[in-house]
Amino acid sequence: MEKLQLQQQNNVLLTLTKEEKKEKSKRKSLQRIGETRVMNCGQMAYIVEYNGSTDIWIQFKETKELVNCTYQQFKNGNIKSRLYPSVFGVGIIGLEPIIDDDKVYRTWVDMLRRCYSEKLQEKYPTYKDCIVCDEWLTYGNFKKWYIENYYEIDEERMELDKDILHKGNKIYSPSTCIFVPHSINSLMTKRKNDRGKYPIGVHEVRGKFVANCSGGTRESKEYIGTYNTPEDAFYKGYKPHKEKFIKDKANEYKEKIPTNLYIALINYQVSITD
Repeated sequence: MEKLQLQQQNNVLLTLTKEEKKEKSKRKSLQRIGETRVMNCGQMAYIVEYNGSTDIWIQFKETKELVNCTYQQFKNGNIKSRLYPSVFGVGIIGLEPIIDDDKVYRTWVDMLRRCYSEKLQEKYPTYKDCIVCDEWLTYGNFKKWYIENYYEIDEERMELDKDILHKGNKIYSPSTCIFVPHSINSLMTKRKNDRGKYPIGVHEVRGKFVANCSGGTRESKEYIGTYNTPEDAFYKGYKPHKEKFIKDKANEYKEKIPTNLYIALINYQVSITD
């Protein structure tokens, strides 16, 4: 009889202990709801739901984005807002899933890097003053355009170009950009860092001015002629030769590239200020 009474007492105590633990856990949950912390990305977030240390919901104050995580992750500030401009200070990743080795995402980040990385612009000053349109600052918008416009030619590397369709353009946008095979894009490269005070395609040799023209690679550089002035070397030598190179390449790729790219190449005019 005594053993039975003792067992019943233990069961009551055990029940009380469980209830106390539940109550304690409930109080802790209520206490932690509303707890705020600045994440490592610089954005403030607060707990809106606490279901245990491994299942909490937080909300970013500025973007209103809800994220499920652990309390430890929240405490350590390890949660990033995907709706905040975190890529070079302007790019918003958004809620688009990003898989490993995502070619679309890499293209988007590289585009932002060219426009907003001071380090890259020090090395390639031609990208100074370039910008990305507001629409493409959000990754999902760029991804949609990419999927609709990307194409491939054999095993060539395809590159995003902003100024073949609209010469001198500095804005990356749906209306100005197009994918171009590397062999065409390299043909249009100005290489301003590699030349001196003379026009593109011209250099001085013993008081005379030599015109050379490249077919897109250093190895394809071709001697055109020697002239008395840098202007003659450009207008009589380099310019017609380069424009023929471009037209020939356009006709070679006519059946493989978009019509608007073909038209832009056929009508492309090389300027002395290039």
